[in-house]
Amino acid sequence: MTTAEAAPSASRAGRFLALISRNRITSALAAALAAALVYAAFSGRAADEEAVDKRLARAEARIASDPSDIKALYESGQLKFLKGPAFYAAAAADFERAREGGLLEPKLFYYLGAVYQGLGLYDFAGDEYRRYLNNRPGDLETRLSLAKIAYLKGDYAAAESMYADLAAERPRDPLVLENQALAAWKNGGAWAEPLAALRGLGERAAGRADLAEGLIAHGSGDHARAAELLSLAAASPAAGADLADIWRRLADSRRRVNDEAGAMAALRELLRLEPGDKEASARLSSLEKAAARKRKK
Repeated sequence: MTTAEAAPSASRAGRFLALISRNRITSALAAALAAALVYAAFSGRAADEEAVDKRLARAEARIASDPSDIKALYESGQLKFLKGPAFYAAAAADFERAREGGLLEPKLFYYLGAVYQGLGLYDFAGDEYRRYLNNRPGDLETRLSLAKIAYLKGDYAAAESMYADLAAERPRDPLVLENQALAAWKNGGAWAEPLAALRGLGERAAGRADLAEGLIAHGSGDHARAAELLSLAAASPAAGADLADIWRRLADSRRRVNDEAGAMAALRELLRLEPGDKEASARLSSLEKAAARKRKK
């Protein structure tokens, strides 16, 4: 019979808030990516903000009337989660209070894992996801999240192993293959085979393979190859939310192979997407000034 695990004996609601204030995520990009992936995976579509706010107000009124109302706390946490990453800390506090009040709902572990992952508290997230898997063995989304956490923590051996297990079960899953290749590269393993399988899944998947191999080439210092692949990735409809980062890395690789014109073009595309990027703006200004001096000679 499927049962929810008992709540941890120590009070975590207070410890959680203290951890938030102390936690420093070493990679802002990794944290932003985690939050974005979690929000997209759970929300499915843009929440009706007005309806969510009304439901949240009702749940909070119930909590104000009875602070021990664990169902209201659980609902409040769910609604704050739907409102996005800015509300994850408040959602986690509600979920922890519901758990401490005795709520036995397996999905609670799922939500706690999601908000902790989005907040960069990867050890907490892993604990919650494993509790959820104890109740829902084999859940794909949770297994993917655990592999992602291992990657974000720098445990590339564990990430590669988890993605390889998933790929054995889902050999035509583009998300699994892309992440398997990146984890294998980080772990010093064989990344070419999953990318070859990814390229065989169609045009969009091939675009993601170009991106993954471009990231590998960039990270390995092969900037000529990176520039070639990232150019293809930037033109692919599969670039999606990664497009700004593609232009950023493409500009860097082009600059390193002395393609100043190409680097400036990539930086202009980046600034069109992220006009407030001061580093890109400064880099573009520097390259433009250098090009102007060359023309005067």
